[in-house]
Amino acid sequence: MNDSQNTSLTFQEYLDGIEELKKTEGWIVARKMEQLGRSYYIFKANYDELAESIWQIKLPSSLPLWGDDSVKEMEQFLNEVTRQLHNFVAAAKTLVDHTRIVAREMYEGTELLNEIESEIACRFVRNPFVQFVHKLRDYILHRNLPLTSAKLTSVLNASLLINIKELSDWKGWNEVSRKFIESANDEESIEDIINAYFDAIFAFHDWFHQKQLEFHKETFMEAEKLRLRLVNSSWHIK
Repeated sequence: MNDSQNTSLTFQEYLDGIEELKKTEGWIVARKMEQLGRSYYIFKANYDELAESIWQIKLPSSLPLWGDDSVKEMEQFLNEVTRQLHNFVAAAKTLVDHTRIVAREMYEGTELLNEIESEIACRFVRNPFVQFVHKLRDYILHRNLPLTSAKLTSVLNASLLINIKELSDWKGWNEVSRKFIESANDEESIEDIINAYFDAIFAFHDWFHQKQLEFHKETFMEAEKLRLRLVNSSWHIK
């Protein structure tokens, strides 16, 4: 049917059609995908906020922060960075947990679930770097805030750092995350950590989303037929 053509429906049929659409499997699946999308949005928003602070400290306009008379201003800036790091690792673990719940609820008993769990194990569970970020969330929420600092080199290259040595005596690191701790420097770049983690999460969710679209292809097509019938009716507000 051409988009310009109107479907002959009474107003009541149009309203009934909307309710019918909301009961279709395609509609229900799409809403579940949107819910996970909200968790991803929160994770990315926290990443963006922290990345913005990292970018700001590198700007020439931030040079006054390094002055001897700006100790309090720099301290406040680092407090804000620590807050943002707290929110980033919390949102990261929230997204991981929500993804597992959605995957198990939607694909229990299917080969897709086996494939998803295999990807999660490969990309996250056995990855020392990713496990460090996940366990850092537990450290921050249940023990203490990490020490953060700012460094300015002789060539005016600014960076924000997290003190790894100070974290190392915590007993909460699992075997995989401790591999990162043991191989890391006493201080590591916050930028390097969050960028590498974000890239890993983005790659997985892009893969997962494509798998969902493929898995539900026929279901979405059926719901789309009904949606187009309503959209092309004379009652739909264009």
